[in-house]
Amino acid sequence: MAAYTIATHPVRDFDAWKATFDQFEPIRKEAGERSAVVLRHADDPNMVTIINTWDS
Repeated sequence: MAAYTIATHPVRDFDAWKATFDQFEPIRKEAGERSAVVLRHADDPNMVTIINTWDS
């Protein structure tokens, strides 16, 4: 069984934010993250939605 989180929020600079997000992947994996999907909104590339799948 898995648990999911979905978060939507603005970022100031997508490329800088994504680089930082990627740096924390090992920490998220250690905490039980199975996967993460980052979506950018079509009308605002600095608005993101992240869908995480976690061990439950």
